[in-house]
Amino acid sequence: MYTDSPAQSIHSAIGGFQTDFGGVKRYRASVVQPVRSTLNVLDALAQARSQQLSVTIQGAGHSFRGQSLSSGGMQMRNYSKSADVTFLEDGLIEVSSRSSWRFVERSLNQAGRQSPVLTDYLDLSVGGTLSVGGMGLASITQGFQVDHVVKLKLIQPDGRVLWCSREENSELFRFALAGMGQVGFIDRVIMGTEPFRLLTHSLKRVHRNVGEMMTLIAELAAPGSGVEHFNGYIGGNEIASEYGYFSNSDTLDRSPLAPNLQKAMVMRSETDATFKIQDRRDSWMAEFPDHFQIWTDYIFTYENAVKFMAYLEPLMEQDPLNEALKAIYVLILRRPENAVPFAFLPAPPGDFLVSIGLYTMVNCWNPTLLAKTLPILKEALATCQAMEGRPYLYGFNEMDEAMKIKFYGSDYHRLQVLRQDHGLMGLNPESF
Repeated sequence: MYTDSPAQSIHSAIGGFQTDFGGVKRYRASVVQPVRSTLNVLDALAQARSQQLSVTIQGAGHSFRGQSLSSGGMQMRNYSKSADVTFLEDGLIEVSSRSSWRFVERSLNQAGRQSPVLTDYLDLSVGGTLSVGGMGLASITQGFQVDHVVKLKLIQPDGRVLWCSREENSELFRFALAGMGQVGFIDRVIMGTEPFRLLTHSLKRVHRNVGEMMTLIAELAAPGSGVEHFNGYIGGNEIASEYGYFSNSDTLDRSPLAPNLQKAMVMRSETDATFKIQDRRDSWMAEFPDHFQIWTDYIFTYENAVKFMAYLEPLMEQDPLNEALKAIYVLILRRPENAVPFAFLPAPPGDFLVSIGLYTMVNCWNPTLLAKTLPILKEALATCQAMEGRPYLYGFNEMDEAMKIKFYGSDYHRLQVLRQDHGLMGLNPESF
């Protein structure tokens, strides 16, 4: 259960403005409410109704364009550095959305289980990543985190509590997961796990150019490749792919991989790889103090990912991206069969998807570079739309109404009806 002390009452926000992980946007909430239980949530929503305040839900605050911030309303902080996990039958767990993935995964591992998909940053809330989709190294075989959710408990602003699944309140289920909190507060979820495998075995290939990486990606994603995890990156004067598989053997045996993938530099076989990946990311991030994080990811079919990289490659050598773009991060995604078509999941139709993440960072004392960089990202988003991709909604994506309609079509129109019908217009109004 929770280790943080429960909130005693709603209290006024501190006098200054608040920001998120990105740091670019700054807002001031009228009220900040930490919540540690369903009862806290219901009380906070009742208070917001009585004061006619909008409500913005914040987990760990790992957004980049102010999606988790409130301007003049109530900011509900739904995060605990612990895990509230109940083990059910058939490998299922019930977990609070306030739980930290770091502590959830520790709890699972101790019980001989693991999450099918984890992001490479673990100090995030369960509800936060499920509100955007959740993807990581294992997405090459396991898709998104939301693909493993069986059922969720949704709280409406008027205090109604609904359980949603494929069979029950199925439309709200489809709009809630990866839905930026637009149809209710995700309080608890029931989701699948898999048997724990102690070792992560990784190989590494360094590429001469981006085209070589994209060619390898097709081989890694091919059925029968044996690859169970992958990430590619461009940065630090290196273009590289890391891939491999999981097992309980401490010996790296290349035979589970397809023959054409066995020829690579041995990188590592390690326990607790999930946690060590974050340590390595944290060390890299420490190289950029006092920087705005202007990150975003775009997801495409493989063919369109190749086109997008061809568009992006010359821009990487030009002002301003030659200074502001610190790295590009690439993932492969294959969703399970019969996956739910979540309304706002960053997944265009297709069996084989590629995520291209732009890790743009600008020193906060360089407003000129920031002013040059933002229009380039807006152009990249428009190019993503033209190439039938989708943006990952936690990132820095400035979309007007027309662009939202282009990306999401009838689902976007349906969302407006749902928000009106369910009294949701004041919930997360600035998140999407």
